[in-house]
Amino acid sequence: MIPAAAAATDPGERFRFTCQPGMACFTRCCANLNLVLTPYDILRLKRSLGVSAEAFLDRFATASTDGTCGLPVVRLRMDPETGRCPFVTADGCRVYADRPGACRLYPLGQALKQVGGHLRQRYFAIREPYCLGWDQGRVWRMAEWLADQGLEAYQRMNTPFLRLSTGRPLSAFKQFGQRQLQMYFMACYNLDAFREFVAGSSLKRRFALSDELCRRLREDDEILLFFAGRWLEFALFGAGFLPRTVSQVLPAPGVTDR
Repeated sequence: MIPAAAAATDPGERFRFTCQPGMACFTRCCANLNLVLTPYDILRLKRSLGVSAEAFLDRFATASTDGTCGLPVVRLRMDPETGRCPFVTADGCRVYADRPGACRLYPLGQALKQVGGHLRQRYFAIREPYCLGWDQGRVWRMAEWLADQGLEAYQRMNTPFLRLSTGRPLSAFKQFGQRQLQMYFMACYNLDAFREFVAGSSLKRRFALSDELCRRLREDDEILLFFAGRWLEFALFGAGFLPRTVSQVLPAPGVTDR
């Protein structure tokens, strides 16, 4: 079984857990959260709600600066009166199909490190004293839980951004000025603004972007988000190259469980 607050090393590790309406603790975990949102979380949520990225950030999120590396961080804003998630109801989550990756992963947490250019994940149990779901219901292998909760797309979409902030020396971030930090925030969290930036820039001419890639950047949010990650790696860190075709934008597998 996966021990509480201890890293699990085997993706085949087992645990027993269930969460469903009718349990006395149902939705108690949806309050007083310090929930960091990833770029893909914001894309899915703003699309589910039918609002722009800017409107989502204004209404449902708070932005701050990471005290260690100095990069912008976005968190889900709790209801100021109840302390609860703005999307939770008595019946559960109203954006359940597009809920953030951290909500999908719960009751597991994860830790990341970069080794030899690859991101390595470790999972650990989060055992809240009020949670009645532990040791109830079916037994899950870790890989089964990840698949059941639809986490594959989240891992794939977030990999380019995790590469930016994981495993680099702090000096790599401390050199950034205000303009670079604004670019980082826009490319990560305000995809609508980043799309306007790309359309109004000289990137197509300077880097010979293909017509097909330019069309997909206008129409496909996922391709645009992948491109944003590659753009930040190239523009801020001088690493890699700026993709010129759709196939070059798509990431190679890079997150592992071992």
